[in-house]
Amino acid sequence: MIFDYELSFLKLHAKVCDEIGNIGERRLCRFESMNQLPNGCNIILGDLIIENGDEENMSKLMKLELIVGSIIIRNTELKRFQHFGEVLCIIQFDDTKPVIQIVGNKQLKDPTMDEITNIITRENRVAVIQDNHPDIFSSGNCELVTEFYGFLQRKYRVRLNFTGGDCG
Repeated sequence: MIFDYELSFLKLHAKVCDEIGNIGERRLCRFESMNQLPNGCNIILGDLIIENGDEENMSKLMKLELIVGSIIIRNTELKRFQHFGEVLCIIQFDDTKPVIQIVGNKQLKDPTMDEITNIITRENRVAVIQDNHPDIFSSGNCELVTEFYGFLQRKYRVRLNFTGGDCG
């Protein structure tokens, strides 16, 4: 798959076809809600939306490798975000939306997502971080992927422009 090659793109223009084709043994799921999401999805098509009450379903994300859409985490009781599998790629083709939104999570102190190895977009690479725990970035650095976990090339592939009251 595309994320196996550690590629980066500038102004990627592509679309996801209705017929995906052969994806081998990977399990593809279309996102409707965390409650309806089956266990063991490797690929999610659509925005991954995690809201209040979805905390009990977070284990469903442990095998996730690819999201074709954005990540939205809002109004949850999460304290840390450690629920993705070992490797995660985000492909976001809709430049009108942020790649990641973390909003209104009053107990979230550690938003790091070190599992993210690549973010592929058409152009805009925005993360909105707002109205979360006051100590969400106690280090003063707005980073969702820490430098500790990767190399310089990976840091380039996962870079984001941060905005919002908690970062910006």
